[in-house]
Amino acid sequence: MRAESHCQRLSDELRAGSWRPSEYRVFEIQEPKIRTICAAPFCDRVVHQALVQVIEPAFERGFIADSYSCRIGKGTHAALTRVERWAHQYPWVLKLDVEKYFPSVDHEIALQLVKRRVSCRRTLSMLSLILASWSSREAPLRWFEGDDLFDPAVRGRGLPIGNLTSQFLSNIVLDPVDHLVKDRLRIRPYARYCDDIVVFSHSVEELHAVHSEMKKALSSLRLVESARKTHIFQTSQGVPWVGFNVYPSVTVLRQESVRRARRRFRAFAHRPASDATIASVAAWRGHASRGLSVLGVRKFLSMAGVASPP
Repeated sequence: MRAESHCQRLSDELRAGSWRPSEYRVFEIQEPKIRTICAAPFCDRVVHQALVQVIEPAFERGFIADSYSCRIGKGTHAALTRVERWAHQYPWVLKLDVEKYFPSVDHEIALQLVKRRVSCRRTLSMLSLILASWSSREAPLRWFEGDDLFDPAVRGRGLPIGNLTSQFLSNIVLDPVDHLVKDRLRIRPYARYCDDIVVFSHSVEELHAVHSEMKKALSSLRLVESARKTHIFQTSQGVPWVGFNVYPSVTVLRQESVRRARRRFRAFAHRPASDATIASVAAWRGHASRGLSVLGVRKFLSMAGVASPP
C-alpha cells in the first residue's frame, strides 16, 4: 500500500550511496539434500530485481546458447530437448558437477568477472555490498595455486540461495568454462544448467582431455568438481539431467523427482483446495509428461492421494 513512498526512499538511498542490505531470514529445506535458504527482505529484493534488469543485457549477449539456467527463453525443458538429441547421437558422455557450488563462489572473482562488462562504480559498489552481505562456511577450505596460509579463510565466499542476484552471478562465474569448451576446445555437444554440466563425444579419450582442461579452468575460479558426481560413462546407462534420466531412445523421470513431488502433493491433501494447488499439480504434470505417459502421471497422482485435474 505504500509502494510509492518505499520506492522513493530506495531511490534516494541508492543515489546517495547510503543503501545497505538488511539481514536475511535463514532457514533450511531438504529436497533431497539439506540446503540453506536466505530470504532477503522485500525491499532488498526490489533492489536485486532492479540491479539484474539493468546489467543482465550486457552479459546475456555473451552467454553461450547452451547455458540454460535462469535465462529467458531457456529453462529445463529446452535443456532436456537439447540433451535428448545428443544422447541419441553420441555413445559417451562426461557428467560434471561443481562441489558445493553456491557456497564456494569466491566474491572477488565474481566481482572481477562482472567488471569485464560493467564499469559504473556505483553499480559495482552496490553489487559488492550484496556479495559481502553473505559469507558461507559450508564449503571446505581449499588452497589454490598462489595462496598463502590464510587466503582461504579470509576470502569472502558464497552466494545466498534465494537471491535473484545469486542466480545471475552463478551464470557469470561459470561462463569462462562454457567458452573454454565451446570456443577454444571447439566442442559442440556441451550444455550447462547452473553447475550441472554434460559433454558428449564419440571418443572416451576426447572426454578425458576435455575433463582435464575443465578442471584447470575451475581451479582458476577457485572451484573444484564433485568427485562423487563427475563421471565418464556410456549414454546407454542414462544421463541424469534436470530431473530425468536421458537414454538414447527414451527419457525417464528420476525416482528422486517422483519422491519429492509425492511429499509435496501429500502435504497438499491436508490443505483446502485452491487455485495455487491446482496450478502446482498441473505444472508438475506438464513437467513429468516429458518422461512419463499421461496415464503414468495420473497413476502417480492417484498413488500420492491427489486428484488429477481434468
